[in-house]
Amino acid sequence: MKKTIISSLAALFFVGLVIVILQNRRPSAPLSSLDLTSPQPGLVVDTPKVNALVSSPLIVSGYVEGKNSWGGFEGQAGTVKLVDSNGKFLAMDVLKATTDWTKRPTSFTASLNFAAPQTTNGALVFRNENPTGNPEFDREFRLLVKFKWDE
Repeated sequence: MKKTIISSLAALFFVGLVIVILQNRRPSAPLSSLDLTSPQPGLVVDTPKVNALVSSPLIVSGYVEGKNSWGGFEGQAGTVKLVDSNGKFLAMDVLKATTDWTKRPTSFTASLNFAAPQTTNGALVFRNENPTGNPEFDREFRLLVKFKWDE
């Protein structure tokens, strides 16, 4: 009986983990269909700036203010994913807190390593840290970038 319960819990955990991984790797919507001009209160991206020329490795930095569900939790401030202009996944990293995550503002940094993209434009897709798991507190922000690639 104990083996059955443990096996069931392990299988459930594994399935949940696979779903999370696949959800993070699925293609995003093409950039042309997105509203990327709306400011995101609570998240400030210092680098890169909008429409900056970027290459690999790309260092991302900024801070969260604790407003609008943008805050730190357990040493991180969310995630950042890099996609090309077709929404193809290129790289992802955790926004690692570089200051005390229990105090605001909480500074963060991330490093994205990626291969040469097929498009000249892309976007950084920021997702907040949502320890509640409640979808109403999920936040996303997209910042346009341009790829600079030396052959």
